[in-house]
Amino acid sequence: MATRPAGTHDLPPAPRLACAAPRRPGAGPDLTAADLAAVADARLDFLLSFVDAPLSGPVLAVPRFGVWAFGHGPAGRGPGWPVGLWEAFHREPTVAAALHRLGAAGPGPVLRQGVFRTSPHRPAQAAAGVYAECAHWPADVCRQLLAGLALPAGSGSGAPAPAPARGPSGPALLGFAARLAGDQLRDWYRTFLRADQWNMGVVDRPVQDFLRPNGLRGAVVDAPPLPNRNVFYADSFVRQEDGGPMVYFELYDYRTRRGNISRLPYPWQPGRAPVAVLGFPYHLSYPFLFGPYCMPEAWKTNRVQLYDLRAPVTDPTAGQVLLEAPAVDATLLEYQGRYWLFYARADRDPMLNLFISYADALAGPWHEHPQNPVKTNVRSARPAGPFFEADGKLYRPAQDCARDYGAALTFHEVLALTPTEYTEREVAHVTSPHPGYPAGMHTVMALDATRTLVDFKRYRFIPMASLLAVWIRVAGVVGRVKNRRKPVAKSLPAS
Repeated sequence: MATRPAGTHDLPPAPRLACAAPRRPGAGPDLTAADLAAVADARLDFLLSFVDAPLSGPVLAVPRFGVWAFGHGPAGRGPGWPVGLWEAFHREPTVAAALHRLGAAGPGPVLRQGVFRTSPHRPAQAAAGVYAECAHWPADVCRQLLAGLALPAGSGSGAPAPAPARGPSGPALLGFAARLAGDQLRDWYRTFLRADQWNMGVVDRPVQDFLRPNGLRGAVVDAPPLPNRNVFYADSFVRQEDGGPMVYFELYDYRTRRGNISRLPYPWQPGRAPVAVLGFPYHLSYPFLFGPYCMPEAWKTNRVQLYDLRAPVTDPTAGQVLLEAPAVDATLLEYQGRYWLFYARADRDPMLNLFISYADALAGPWHEHPQNPVKTNVRSARPAGPFFEADGKLYRPAQDCARDYGAALTFHEVLALTPTEYTEREVAHVTSPHPGYPAGMHTVMALDATRTLVDFKRYRFIPMASLLAVWIRVAGVVGRVKNRRKPVAKSLPAS
């Protein structure tokens, strides 16, 4: 499955079984009785199949947990189509994948599944991302089994809807190639000649109205003016203080390439500059508030820390450590007698995966949820603000990053949240309510009972951001060239 090297590992000699299995047209190999006996003697927990046609027959019942196989994209996209390219041809922003337990009629219960972003101008890179994530899934399922959870039962495949087996005609492919070239030019423009500029604002609607997006039409949005083109305000959170609502947010400056946590009182006061609250020698964002504490994102430290805002904070190590992990957009929830942390991870595609940890006390110990990652979906995994309740139900905001980072918000009703189970269902999809910032939004929370604090973005030409993009691209090319010139150590087979 890999499209790039992932490292090598020294493993003790493992037994190998070479099968001379005959194959029938359109079907998987038929193992002989001797091969089946050899597989049974190995006392395997599962088999992972990579053959084009799924295995069938008696071998499915030999391993303890059956035979597993991957499925990527539409079942009938035709041979030779890289993962995600069929979807890009049809202008679909996402591609689905799944890990199945095979049944007698083909793909059976879904063990893991995900929804990934396509990339028409970088199809190989997008496919590599799908394969890299799917490579984690067998180990994820094994951890679930070791934790005592059962595999899903049933016969539903959960596979993507079949596509026509016949590929496009020659003229259609030429048109597609021309479209790819145009997409590449647009990607260069988006990379070098425009940048995200975020701002925040207050919508004159209660947060519950975001579950019914049509009710947001005509809503008044009150946003503060940004000081200059190089600065933006994002990841806004609010709490009630003595003087009224105080908004905490990420203040990012393209000139320093770093964000700090600042605050402004609401209502916005003309000419009032933000006051810095947390400024460390590394980037800070997503200042989640919990009582008198702030829990900013600082994934490069590999920690989630709580800082007490009742006194000035100057020492980055002064925070209470909740979790040792490169957590992104960590969101804390106190629910049914436990504390829950919902977060993405920088080391496992933060746009794609949702993780949970839980504890009986805020100080810990914290435990990873056995279903982690509990969700793999570029449309709805990454957290986007605190949970809230409506009509006795619990809701989780999330980011939709299918078309772009923070392109929209999705809202989910939490159906089950226990130390062994997490399920949710999407109930609403919301785009930016500000006409001057129509390109996306990625945090939302109640300001009070009648108003909601959100952030949103627009695209602008920002010279410092363009210079930064050029520098990053040049540094990446130089790094790849240096890596190619390094001698590669080759391992020799054991004698």
